[in-house]
Amino acid sequence: LDPVHYYTTPGFAWNAMFRKTGIELESITDIDIYLMFEQGIRRGLSQCSISYSKTNNKYIGEKYKKEQTEKTTPKYLLNLDANNLYGWGMCEYLPYKGSKWSDPDCFDTERILKMKEDHKKCYIFEVDLKYPEKLHDLHSDYPLAPENVFYNKELTKLTTTLYDKKKYNLHYSNLRLYLSLGLKLKKIHRVIEFEQKDWLRPYI
Repeated sequence: LDPVHYYTTPGFAWNAMFRKTGIELESITDIDIYLMFEQGIRRGLSQCSISYSKTNNKYIGEKYKKEQTEKTTPKYLLNLDANNLYGWGMCEYLPYKGSKWSDPDCFDTERILKMKEDHKKCYIFEVDLKYPEKLHDLHSDYPLAPENVFYNKELTKLTTTLYDKKKYNLHYSNLRLYLSLGLKLKKIHRVIEFEQKDWLRPYI
């Protein structure tokens, strides 16, 4: 590859990836499968859920109020930063061929919870999810399953809410996580199946 034959670095990197991995990516020819993938694009989430929080635990010294924690759970303030999100994601198992429709009746909560990250088959689901009321207080700072809310033709907002989800598109690993954290699977509308492997890992 000669860099002077490329207009941009991303174009050069794209071809370098194909040269390194030797992967042949299969095009999606079914328009409905393509549109379902497209509907699942939500972009990144950035939000401040609460404007004030007060810590109370044994590590804060003389300001610690032990009598309060005897009745409730101790409170901590943590500053967390997840590094290399893109690099990590690109090293995971990714789809590369064999996209087709799968029978929704073949799936239930038990089967989804048993699915592995490194399985040769992967799935995209369109589902209805119930957000149990008993989880609302626990999840209020960072609700699961963000969704795009269309206010008008020019304004769309990615929001996190405690509402039930209708015809929500998501990857099976996300669905498995949400179910493990307490959301309830009400109905599976559609399922896309495809083959996956960690084909991009050698390049990263």
